[in-house]
Amino acid sequence: NIPKDKKALEKKSEELFDAFLHEIDAEILNNDLIDLDKVIDDYFDINPPFEDGEKKRKEFPDAFIANQIIKRFGDNESVAIVSNDKGFKKACLSTKNHLFFDSLGELYDAINKEKEAYSDTRNAIKELQFHISAHFARSPYPAILY
Repeated sequence: NIPKDKKALEKKSEELFDAFLHEIDAEILNNDLIDLDKVIDDYFDINPPFEDGEKKRKEFPDAFIANQIIKRFGDNESVAIVSNDKGFKKACLSTKNHLFFDSLGELYDAINKEKEAYSDTRNAIKELQFHISAHFARSPYPAILY
């Protein structure tokens, strides 16, 4: 059911995007976390994501986002970051809790692998429980509980 007029299509797109953000429990970071002095210092010191040359001025959005990520997630809370921009990755200060993916597909693959590993582990535990229960059921000795 695709809307025919532009306004209805825009409204439907926004509703779908909002539903998607709600579904994945996305957190929208606001500009309260940005340390403007740090970003300006990084600009003049040519620290990532800023680079020497003409492209330098165009890196401010990346610098603001990287600064927000560092402030919000620190070194403890894990965050998945989807970007293939090397300067942006350097600016996020690669720590163990910053999980970088070049694309959403790469992120989804990692999530699916985790789900598969979880499922395989659960199945192995269930099988072990079955074998242990069967062993005790056949044992001539009563189970001793501690």
